[in-house]
Amino acid sequence: MLPSQAVLTQINHKIQETPNRQGEYKKNTHYSLFLLCGEAGLRVNEAINFDLNAKTQKGLYSIKSKGQKKRYVYIPQKVIKELKANNWRPNQTNRFNFYHFLRKIKREVNLSANIELTPHTLRRSFATYHAESGLLLPLLSKLLGHSSVRTTALYWVNIHPDDIFTANKHANLRPQLTTKNQKIAELAGELAQLTTEKEILQSDLASLNEQNAALRQELSVLSQQKAQETSQWEQIQQNLTEVNQTINHLEQKLTATEYNLNQAQQTNNRLCQQLQTERETNANLTAKLNSYEQNHINLLNAYQIALKDKELAQKQLNQLLETIKTAAKQFHQWSKVNYYQQLEKQNELKAQILQPNPPPWKPR
Repeated sequence: MLPSQAVLTQINHKIQETPNRQGEYKKNTHYSLFLLCGEAGLRVNEAINFDLNAKTQKGLYSIKSKGQKKRYVYIPQKVIKELKANNWRPNQTNRFNFYHFLRKIKREVNLSANIELTPHTLRRSFATYHAESGLLLPLLSKLLGHSSVRTTALYWVNIHPDDIFTANKHANLRPQLTTKNQKIAELAGELAQLTTEKEILQSDLASLNEQNAALRQELSVLSQQKAQETSQWEQIQQNLTEVNQTINHLEQKLTATEYNLNQAQQTNNRLCQQLQTERETNANLTAKLNSYEQNHINLLNAYQIALKDKELAQKQLNQLLETIKTAAKQFHQWSKVNYYQQLEKQNELKAQILQPNPPPWKPR
């Protein structure tokens, strides 16, 4: 059973309210696909490959349809606005991821099991609800990109059974058919319905085949990724082994470094003790040196005083020598005078000049 418009609106709100989570980092991309399939009626492959830059001058967008056929589609402006807001770019995901995204949303909304929600269901809902709103069959066929109008009739036959190809809503203007003609019309309608159902089944089968091919391609890609991951895992294991070896080597170096550090610490302690002893010895030597310097200063002061005393004694000695010389001269004069007086007394009246004897302190 197709989801109703209310259910689709509920799903739309649920997708917008759901934040990006682990494993759903492409929510904006999948929401854009939801709009392209549900609001524009595109096939899932057409939606995935949709390019915003492929707009024509008439406001339509050029896309590659089923069988690599080129067709032009109309995309509502609100959908274009949402795509631009979500930074839409083509080929950012695949139908497999989009399918599982819709399944996850279906579980979160708690939809009934008989309500379908797949990428193709969105396109079928678009066609069905536009047919219910009275959209002309040829126009709907163009919007869906059907090559035959009979394919589109599946969405039309249960809504306008009496006027399947003209979609004339004024039933009172149509001529009354006979019972035979009515039976023929009913049989023709059933035949058309069966034909369209067959075409839909063929379309679904082709879609399933495409999904199967996509799944096979994704499986091949996943196999390649697994092989790459296995190779990367082996490389990681090898790198991990090398890292463990490096860690062991570093631990050995760390042990040796710690031993050397302990030895250096012990040596440093001994040096600190020796330094403390030398500081104490240096303090004692400094005290002694200060004492010696004080004694030296005292000796210098005493020496200066002695020099001054010596100079004073030298002056006094010089003065004494001068005094002695003066006294010696006077004594010598006195001796001479005394000698001449004695001679005069001995010779009484003779005044004779004789060589006097040298004084007793001078050598003869």
